[in-house]
Amino acid sequence: MIKALNNDLPLFPGNFHAALEGFDSNGDGLIDFREFKELARRHPMLFFPASRLQAKMQDATLGARAWVRLRDRVTKRKELLRYRKKNKGLLPALTWRESVWKFKHGVDPNAKLIEVELLEEARLTGQQLPKPVPAWAVAGRHAIAYAVQLVLVAIALGIVAIILHFAAGLSLA
Repeated sequence: MIKALNNDLPLFPGNFHAALEGFDSNGDGLIDFREFKELARRHPMLFFPASRLQAKMQDATLGARAWVRLRDRVTKRKELLRYRKKNKGLLPALTWRESVWKFKHGVDPNAKLIEVELLEEARLTGQQLPKPVPAWAVAGRHAIAYAVQLVLVAIALGIVAIILHFAAGLSLA
């Protein structure tokens, strides 16, 4: 990699050869990925310009929050695939938030995240894929979820009104 970047003619040959000797632990004249990771661990400031460029490009394209969400999604996907491999193809139990999402959208969020792998697995094994949820059923779920939210807000407002009523009555007496 270093040779390719320098076109076999490094700008500072002494530094180039010293760096190559210092980090080329197997003596093959190249810095492989393991050696590169060690270089990054020992000298993180060498990579500051590259990481700064990456941060600026992320801000200029999708924004920092979108890149964080994307990284979290990729991490979650890897965890799900690892879990399936360890647990005979089963997906983990849904969290409370994931259960609400599934109720609202009619799809298991974990299955949605690894949908490509599940489709390929079904194709290879000849399994029948589950039928998609009809749009009217999803719309019905949205309406029910919205109604439940409205009821909960109304109950909370009622409790606040009762507390304020008693507080006002106690302060007058």
